Amino acid sequence: MNRKELAEDHETNEHVSERDLQDRYRDCIDDCNPQVVIGVLSYNPSYVLEHVDPSAFQCGFTDWLDSEGYQECNECTDFIKR
Repeated sequence: MNRKELAEDHETNEHVSERDLQDRYRDCIDDCNPQVVIGVLSYNPSYVLEHVDPSAFQCGFTDWLDSEGYQECNECTDFIKR
């Protein structure tokens, strides 16, 4: 799902998969933070957070979902906008 489709889902309160929302969360982290540089290698901040501290990534994702107004759908595994 591309960003335009995500935005349309966001506006129409349609179901959005957890994977798509995690991608949006990763984009948010990466847009707000500089690349992580180790020697001559650089990494996206979201990649580093997710792999170095998966618990912190999940907690941040849960907080981000709440701040964006998403809630888990009771009938499925997707999320819906409140």
